[in-house]
Amino acid sequence: MPERNLGLSFRSDSRDYTTYKYRVEIKRKLRKVGNSVMLAMPPETLAESGFEEGQLMRIRSQRGRIEVEPDVDVVPDAEIVAFAARFTDRYREALSRLAEL
Repeated sequence: MPERNLGLSFRSDSRDYTTYKYRVEIKRKLRKVGNSVMLAMPPETLAESGFEEGQLMRIRSQRGRIEVEPDVDVVPDAEIVAFAARFTDRYREALSRLAEL
């Protein structure tokens, strides 16, 4: 049977990455460490995700699901910031009256 190409490998910022057409899944057991519960990630998972030890992460949770992603500061588009400043200056009086309602 011929091999199927399931991923695309590339190099960026002197790191190797592989993107998959399909999600890669592994099973890990939650373990108690002190008063917390930890989920150990294998080196391959960290390398694939681009995450690094000590990196600040944002965690979102809801029943039955946890999402983990890097905590990055979002820098607003300069054009949008400039528009908002012009808008506020132009309609300051009207906005002030609306705020009092």
